[in-house]
Amino acid sequence: MITQKDIVEFISTLYRKRYATAAPPELLSKWSKLSNAEIEKNLNGLFAHWGYTSQQGEFEINEFLAKRMRTTETPISKKYVSTVAPQKKKFNATYLIFIALLAVGAYVGYKYLSYSNLKMVYCLTDNVTLRTADGEKIGRMDLFPKDRDGVASYGKLLAADNEAVSVKFPDLKTGIMVRELFIKNDFWSYLIGVKSSTAFAASSYLTESKEEFELFKSVFKNLQQNKRENAQLKFVYRKIIVGCLRISNLSDRHIVLPCSGQYDKSFDGILKHKLDGEKYQIIAKLSDNNYYHFIGNASDNAFAKIRPLETTLYGLINNNVLDEDVVFKTSNGTTYLYGCSGEAKEYKSIPMSETNKQIKDFEWFFSF
Repeated sequence: MITQKDIVEFISTLYRKRYATAAPPELLSKWSKLSNAEIEKNLNGLFAHWGYTSQQGEFEINEFLAKRMRTTETPISKKYVSTVAPQKKKFNATYLIFIALLAVGAYVGYKYLSYSNLKMVYCLTDNVTLRTADGEKIGRMDLFPKDRDGVASYGKLLAADNEAVSVKFPDLKTGIMVRELFIKNDFWSYLIGVKSSTAFAASSYLTESKEEFELFKSVFKNLQQNKRENAQLKFVYRKIIVGCLRISNLSDRHIVLPCSGQYDKSFDGILKHKLDGEKYQIIAKLSDNNYYHFIGNASDNAFAKIRPLETTLYGLINNNVLDEDVVFKTSNGTTYLYGCSGEAKEYKSIPMSETNKQIKDFEWFFSF
């Protein structure tokens, strides 16, 4: 097996054997940075590119290792080293061009192998800014890409690198972890390193999982009915909703806006309630036409199973599951229910206790 300590010498030997010239330093540098697992994978790709069978590849490896072992075990005595200066070989121009073309072909093949190993990155929310290295905003990523105001919008992009890095942009106080992404998804841009073809996006809103991307699209597909509601449902709330649905084995359900998303902007169709620390409570309607509590901590990936939103009459009558369209309005820490046209329903939120501000249910009250 070829390892990190052998790879540079092995590639040099292979290259000279095949092309009768020294391997380019840039090529050797790239091979030297690979792990043992990556070396094995890329060697298989190189042999396949050259049209070698697996037996030919094994032969080259075994011949190299055997020769190296003989050289190590039996050092050549200085008295047998020839002192005759080697004669310089004469190469004609055609031969040199041929060698150069072979070298370029090998380099392009190596670059294509690297390009084919890059990953697709998907966006899990809306309005994630795409920036150049100097901070210029040149587009955005969206869960549902939009064509608006001439701003380029993407739902998925190919990663220019498989690792997230920390970058400090001029308009931000601190650095953020970002992924470098291709906004021009073509091999030529990657081959020649065109920096204008890439941009950076915050990695916390991205995923390499297509399944996760499709799940978020399914859960929030109805939010497009109300632009304000869609903009206000930040990623932390979306992550908690999806986390709660997943732990409840209800990932096939999706959020439904009350009143088909048509209500006055002073009301909320989805209630967002901050609890202690990074813990949040969201109350929203699902596709079964009932309202539910979603509670979790997105930072710790801790989520609770969902439970139906209930209403009660002074705590004396059995609780009823809320199954009619209502919207929310919060005033002085208390949330009230209203109908689609803004009519008061005379229900207000009841906390779990004086010290626990989590909403337990909504209680009917009579207003004079």
